[in-house]
Amino acid sequence: MGTVGEWLARLDELFPPSWAEDWDNTGLQVGDRTPEVSRIVVALDPTSAVIDEAADVGAQLLITHHPLIFEALSMVDVSRPIDRTVAQALRLNLAVIACHTNADVASPGVSDALAEALDITVEGPLVPHVSGTFREVGLGRIGELAASTQAADMLELCRDRLGAHPRLIGERDADVKRVAVCGGSGASLIPAAIRAGADMFITGDVKHHQALDARSSGLHVIDAGHYATERPFVPRLADRLRQLEPSADILVSETRTDPFKEG
Repeated sequence: MGTVGEWLARLDELFPPSWAEDWDNTGLQVGDRTPEVSRIVVALDPTSAVIDEAADVGAQLLITHHPLIFEALSMVDVSRPIDRTVAQALRLNLAVIACHTNADVASPGVSDALAEALDITVEGPLVPHVSGTFREVGLGRIGELAASTQAADMLELCRDRLGAHPRLIGERDADVKRVAVCGGSGASLIPAAIRAGADMFITGDVKHHQALDARSSGLHVIDAGHYATERPFVPRLADRLRQLEPSADILVSETRTDPFKEG
């Protein structure tokens, strides 16, 4: 299957590091580039439970969307959660690679997987990426449903397809056909969704004042949560890696890492 370093190179081709935001930390998070890999686990979050799961199934490499390390570590103090998880991965000889904002803008990427899960035919990015060399690269996606439906029906679709506990901003009986999406924390793209002529925008982490702005502009928004809107990317990423290496033993994590529970 190749070494950790060889898998990192494959991921860099799919999701160039230059496409990541300046504040982001993508690529190899923990581990050695030289060991041979016989099994890979793909997950959304590199939590302690996910690392244990990967080790239990005999994986040498964990590939996640969210980075394990965001800020530089001046020391590894295992009394702190991130440091403790880094030490855990090292102790278990598990390498961790993250594809974060570079996978957000890539095509296919995080928002393409969300659009596919909701039967939205994608036209292109909501916000084109300035350093992208391809027209389809950028944040979010804009597209259309096969037929006009009501906002309440899209709310139920998010609940059924994403396993979400979605919240609707707007009227339940509003007609919806042109839909924008952004997996994760995409509320800052509300103005772009309005400019794109979207009837509805589906994302996560919408704040109160952002919701008020959307409502006053006539844009219907579904906040389906950060986890639920990014989770569809995980099995799609595993599928792409299998296409690169058909003989690869690649598993999708079964650990649910959504920290929020329905009240």
